Amino acid sequence: MKIHLVLCDPCEAVIRLTELVDAIGVGGIPSFQFKDLPALAIIVGEDGLPHWAATFYALDQALNSNSVTGDTVRTYGEAIVAWLLYLQSVQKCLEDATEQDVKLYRNKLIHGSSTDEYRRYSASTVNLRTMTAVRFHMWGQLSRPMPSPLGEWAVGRDRGRVFRRFAAYASHRRQIVRAPESRLPRILGAEQLRALLSCTPQPYRLIFRWAVCTGLRRFELCGLRKSDLPLGAAKKSTIEQLNLVRKGGRTVTVYAPSRLIDETRWYVLSDRPKAAPTYESFIFLNARGRRIDRTALSAAFRRAADAAGIDATLHHLRHTYAVTALKYLQERAHNGDSINPLKTLQMLLGHTAIETTEIYLRALDANSAAVQEALDFLYGGTL
Repeated sequence: MKIHLVLCDPCEAVIRLTELVDAIGVGGIPSFQFKDLPALAIIVGEDGLPHWAATFYALDQALNSNSVTGDTVRTYGEAIVAWLLYLQSVQKCLEDATEQDVKLYRNKLIHGSSTDEYRRYSASTVNLRTMTAVRFHMWGQLSRPMPSPLGEWAVGRDRGRVFRRFAAYASHRRQIVRAPESRLPRILGAEQLRALLSCTPQPYRLIFRWAVCTGLRRFELCGLRKSDLPLGAAKKSTIEQLNLVRKGGRTVTVYAPSRLIDETRWYVLSDRPKAAPTYESFIFLNARGRRIDRTALSAAFRRAADAAGIDATLHHLRHTYAVTALKYLQERAHNGDSINPLKTLQMLLGHTAIETTEIYLRALDANSAAVQEALDFLYGGTL
């Protein structure tokens, strides 16, 4: 058996274990303290058993991560597996790894090989995988379950100097890998949105409307809870506020049309499947009563887009929201409102850096005709 990574949803695992224990009648299960983490990475060795040092390191990364999707845990888990496979290929064990080994590993990732499974990786991937190997051994040296020459060397050096040294090849790497061209975000026009929604069954139609009216990401859409919806008090505006946890674990304010909020409440009361244990708080559930995940959401969009004859991905709905919202904000500023359209859009999208938001300025010019159509469609009450 090859060394590999197994990702699990702790909450799902506890549910299945509870069902199994109840079925065979052996009593309850002990409390599992990691059940609220988004994901756990288990590194499985050749013998089919967990590689405990690597798995404990991955757990440590999960505990220190701000990720609410588990993607960070998966990325580091894949990097650890790649390092273990490399050591296996050169017949080295973790306890014998040295500074020279990690340099050779880095060069292997940079240059690739036509004779084995290694291919050329991007500079960021090489840096991540190399530094994950160094940090893994530094962790093993400091926590004492896995001392090694590499760990001793890493701990004995200034850590910042170590990290800079291993990232220093970046300028050379740019000569090998050409940076991809920056593409402008493309938006969907009114007719495309109508066609898409007409081909989409519930609850996915409602989710797609949330995406295009709020700009939420996949994991944010899937993670919407009933408690996120505003209280059904007397409405003073056609737009309502929600406080959601966004990328990086930050809590921000999101704005949604009141009509969309009302239809979502109605879905929960009348159309939502009966929730499975521990899923009662989530809004969007599949036929088994469990939370709709990101993979299922993307697959549903792909089916609807194919049926409508549209070349788009789910993220195009976020682009559509961003560009149309920017157009609307610019018009408000032009009419005398004291707002900074770009900074406001940055807040609405949950971007950490303003540079990420600036690309929508150019996209606005490139999609000017479609923007007006989309604005009329999104805010004209036809959704």
